[in-house]
Amino acid sequence: MVALLETSSPLELRNMLGLSPQEILTVTHLSGKINGHSYSGSGVGRMNPVPGHSVSEIELVNFPASFAVPLCKSWKCKNHIKDRLMVYQQEATIEYSKGATGSIFTLGEVRRLGIGVSLCFNRFDGEYQGPTEVERVFPWQVFYTRAGVGRYEITCLRQIIAEGQLVEARWNGKMVVVEGEDLPDHSIDFVQEKFTWAWDPDRSRYTGKLRFKTNP
Repeated sequence: MVALLETSSPLELRNMLGLSPQEILTVTHLSGKINGHSYSGSGVGRMNPVPGHSVSEIELVNFPASFAVPLCKSWKCKNHIKDRLMVYQQEATIEYSKGATGSIFTLGEVRRLGIGVSLCFNRFDGEYQGPTEVERVFPWQVFYTRAGVGRYEITCLRQIIAEGQLVEARWNGKMVVVEGEDLPDHSIDFVQEKFTWAWDPDRSRYTGKLRFKTNP
């Protein structure tokens, strides 16, 4: 899907993929610097908020061999709650508390581009020392605590098995909703149904499939 971005606009790509009216096309532009390597990339996905399915594909240029996409939080900012396509800004710090060391700071902005198209700009910057061959990602839950109108504090613990070791990533951050419903405290459950990660010195590639559910 990512290759189609070079020849098609997001709206054209939505039609080419034959998305249903309730599905959202997610387009992501990625950049940052991890372990001294400046990288860039892009991603495309399709998401159905009800019943809560997401499929993503990401390609990264000059990505460090000393890190892996599945070791971090979502690179596509999946904070689309219930059946709503929200416009928001988010930032978080991911700290590795077990099985690895380091911290990653992420800054994201999600915009609405036409009907059923989400455009995300996402940065990940920081350092990581630990295993990189990810074998399993356990189900995780992200908590959103209301901190004012359209403002939320975000917390999460994510557990991963990499090279036979348990790696724990904890993150704290905030989200500011620019366009969307003001919701009470809630959480989102995520299940990583499958993923692939193939590092390459020139172009690395990640694919993933998620299930998610918003809890009132």
